[in-house]
Amino acid sequence: MFRRIIMVAGWLMALAPAAWAHSFNVVMVVPDDLAQGLRDDMVAAFLVASEERDGHANEESDGHLGGLDVYITLAAMGDRARIGAAGPDILALPLAGDARSGDAVILRAMDVGSPQATGFLNSAAGVDFAPFADRFADRAGRAPGAEATAAYLAARRIDLAVRQLQSVDDRAKLADLLK
Repeated sequence: MFRRIIMVAGWLMALAPAAWAHSFNVVMVVPDDLAQGLRDDMVAAFLVASEERDGHANEESDGHLGGLDVYITLAAMGDRARIGAAGPDILALPLAGDARSGDAVILRAMDVGSPQATGFLNSAAGVDFAPFADRFADRAGRAPGAEATAAYLAARRIDLAVRQLQSVDDRAKLADLLK
């Protein structure tokens, strides 16, 4: 009996890392002086993206990106303690800015009006961008601005990269896909 308990315990310990791989943390870093309303819009837009493909009822995480549970923290650029405490796998900088990553992969801003961004949203993302404004308005009660669109774009880019890798474990490949 004791031997069987040890075997089961060993088997469960072997499975534990796979269970941990079902979620990851994103810290969305915004400029220190960004107005609270714009911060709220960015979170709302990020959540819209996290619910598009894999969302389901009774969600315990903040949503799904790449088929994995995602936990989102919003932090000001100067709030290093909050950024570090969140233990990010990915630091998302949807607006212009710079941050130290530690072990996190950094997703840099993409100009939301650029042909690159438009092409990405309308084809590579696999989700029709046009209804984003409607989904955002349903959640936030207003049309999305540039900040919200940048956050949505960041979330969609993360979704594609993580979906392709099926995890966030290979940081070098993840960083390459997020370029």
